[in-house]
Amino acid sequence: LSHEVQEVVSVHCASKVGKIEVNLKKLNSVLWSDLGQPREHHNSYKKNTDG
Repeated sequence: LSHEVQEVVSVHCASKVGKIEVNLKKLNSVLWSDLGQPREHHNSYKKNTDG
């Protein structure tokens, strides 16, 4: 991310559709012009083969 976020994170999982939502809060009340640079494997799908 392009700026710091709070350490408290909430995660919501919808296992039937494989969706994971991660909610972060900004540490400072500043306007972000972008989110930063994507990391390796960003927005990728990995099939779960654990049954």
